[in-house]
Formats: sequence, structure tokens, C-alpha cells
Amino acid sequence: MSKSLDKMTVKELKELLNSNEEKITALTEENEGLIKENEELNNNLKEKTDSYLRNVAEFDNYKKRNAKIYSEAYNDGKGDMLTKFLVIGDGIDRAISTITDENTLAGLNLLLKSFTDILAEAG
Repeated sequence: MSKSLDKMTVKELKELLNSNEEKITALTEENEGLIKENEELNNNLKEKTDSYLRNVAEFDNYKKRNAKIYSEAYNDGKGDMLTKFLVIGDGIDRAISTITDENTLAGLNLLLKSFTDILAEAG
């Protein structure tokens, strides 16, 4: 309406008021719908964030578990091999105790020293 308010009739003013009330009601309903949608989106975001954080923590625990399992398996395998090599070292010690030839004895002592150095490096 292009008339100024003071030139409007009571009927026109009532129509304008009703029209404005309808617009206010429609906007209020739209606003309430948007508020509800916003709350739903915020709840969804919280759920996704929580799920993401749980997955990150679970993956971190997985990596730690696998690192521990790998380390234990490596150490077990290393220990098993070192135990088997100790048998060889004992055999060299016994051989040294039975040899009377000086050159052979010197060679076996060098071999035993190299062997024990390698075992010491391996832990």
C-alpha cells in the first residue's frame, strides 16, 4: 500500500495489521524451524566429532599395540637366535680346550673373540 497511514481507513489499517501479523507468524514459524534444524545439525556435529575422536584414539591404541607386539616378537626372535648361537660358542670353547696345535688354537681364539664381539653387539 502506497497511502500514508494517516490517510488510510480503519478497514485498510485492519487489513494491513492482519497482513503484518500473518507475515510475523510465518516468519516466526520459519525461524522456529530454522532453530530446530540448527539444533539437529549441532547434535549431528557433536556425534560426528565424538565418533571421530573415538576413532582417532582407537587407531592410536592400535598403533601402540602393534608396536608393542612387533617389539616383543623381534626381541623373542632375537633371544631365540642368541640362545642357539651360544651353543655354537660353547662348542668353540670345548674345541679350544682340546686343541694342542698353537696355530689352530690361535685361529680358534680369534674366531671365538669375533663370535663374542658379535654376540655382545646383538645384545
